[in-house]
Amino acid sequence: MLIKDDQNRNMFERGSAQIMPFFKTLLVELAPVFDSLDNKIIITGHTDAMAYKNNIYNNWNLSGDRALSARRVLEEAGMPEDKVMQVSAMADQMLLDSKNPKSAGNRRIEIMVLTKSASDTLYQYFGQHGIKWCSRWCKSWISSRCFRSERVKC
Repeated sequence: MLIKDDQNRNMFERGSAQIMPFFKTLLVELAPVFDSLDNKIIITGHTDAMAYKNNIYNNWNLSGDRALSARRVLEEAGMPEDKVMQVSAMADQMLLDSKNPKSAGNRRIEIMVLTKSASDTLYQYFGQHGIKWCSRWCKSWISSRCFRSERVKC
C-alpha cells in the first residue's frame, strides 16, 4: 500500500519525520483496518535525494524515523504493536519520481500487508531458529578480532 495524495500534498516536509496533519489523520483512520486483519505489516520510510550536510544524521536515519513515526501514529490510534513485523529505512534508494529526485513525492512511507506465506518466509530469514549465538564465540571474536561467521550451538 503506497500512501500518496492525488492533491499533491506532501507527507513530510524536507528533512522532517513529522507526518503532515492530513496524512496523520489518514493513518489514524487506517489503524482499525490494519487491526482487523490477521496479517502483519511492514512500514518502509523513504526520502528524496537531497543529501544532508551532516554525516551523523542522513537520509537513512530520516527514512527510518519516518517509518517509526507512522508506526507510532498507528499504535496510538489503537493498532496493536504486534501487527508490525518490520520497520525499514530505504533513504533515497527507491524514488517514486526518478526524473525529479528531490521531489516532495519521494518523501513518503509505504505499508506492505503481508500474506501468511510472506510472514513465514521473513521469520525463516530473520527468526532465531533455536540457534543461539554462543557467548564463547563472542569472546573468541573479541579477543582474536577475526571475522568468523560460523554459528555455534551452546
